Amino acid sequence: MRLLFYRYFDYLILSIVIAFSFYFLTEEVPFYFEDLAFLPLNTPYGEIIFKIIAPVYNLNSPLGAFDRPVENLIFKLIYDCFGWDSTPYRFVKNTFWLLYCLCLYQFLTASFHQRGIKVLAFFSVILVSLLAPIFQSVLWICDFEIIGSFFMFLCFYVFLENYFRGRYSQTVIVVLAIIALSTKVTVKIIPVVLLLYILVNNRKRLKEYALLLLIIFIYATFPLFSASSGVEKLLHEENYLLFSENLFYSCGYWLITGFLLVLYILRNRTVHKEQRETLLFLLIWSFCSVLFWGVFVSSETRYLTSSLIPLMITITYVFQLVFCSLHGNKRKAFVSFIFLLWLFTLFKNVTFTIQYRGIWGTNAIAAHKVINFLE
Repeated sequence: MRLLFYRYFDYLILSIVIAFSFYFLTEEVPFYFEDLAFLPLNTPYGEIIFKIIAPVYNLNSPLGAFDRPVENLIFKLIYDCFGWDSTPYRFVKNTFWLLYCLCLYQFLTASFHQRGIKVLAFFSVILVSLLAPIFQSVLWICDFEIIGSFFMFLCFYVFLENYFRGRYSQTVIVVLAIIALSTKVTVKIIPVVLLLYILVNNRKRLKEYALLLLIIFIYATFPLFSASSGVEKLLHEENYLLFSENLFYSCGYWLITGFLLVLYILRNRTVHKEQRETLLFLLIWSFCSVLFWGVFVSSETRYLTSSLIPLMITITYVFQLVFCSLHGNKRKAFVSFIFLLWLFTLFKNVTFTIQYRGIWGTNAIAAHKVINFLE
């Protein structure tokens, strides 16, 4: 029992830090009035579940690709149990985000055995958990970006385990993909990422994953037929100007440093084949997520979440590869620089988050009016 405790002690500390931070930042925060519009109070459970298992059904939905049956199912379960109390809704979202952070920590430490790598991963995950756009996404109850991204990450993680080691069945990948695709429109990139990675890395294995890709493509593309108005916005220049400004404000120096080091890693022969192929997967995921962001035209920084998470995972992975390739004073200098950059980025995001949390209370009046109307 003691050995088990020491083995997972870092997970326990990470959980406490993230859970306490989000408890402090989201305590007694009311509904935003837009949250209440997504509560499927009168939708039968059977209809919601049917939307998840039969994507063609979404063709009849006025929301089309923007329909969120998994979100509706979770909302309805919480509402039937707790009514209008916002605390259970926040608890569920915070729990999903905590699980996401723990899975991310596991992913970042699983393939590295060098001393000190867990410390770097630990602080990187804390930074990711407290980035202002991600916090806004967690705070906004009806924004299920976090839960959709969580299942997408699990889908990708299981895929890589299957691809490299033959672990898990392809059925598990399909199930996770279906759950993710029924949660948020921004995860429609799942089949594109998988297909591009296989074609770029080893197209000979395309036959091995042909059926899996076909099933996921069906679930991802059926609802898109009724989302042409959103797809038409793709690749608009003003979208990416706004995206770049918000992204740079949040963690620009952290990302720029990481992508400059990608060139160093690609030329470094000490990087193992599996690590190099994993980095390729992360780069493709980041590219697809940034490209897809053009669908959204909004000044809300919370919409950065779907692109910001894979970018941060990629950069953190790059930092770890650089850390492992350096020795002696070079490694100490690199760690010192990254720590100062970490402090600067964290302070900037936490300051913005506290200010944002302060003005959120002004929405309580509007939210209570909507609740009174619904009652």
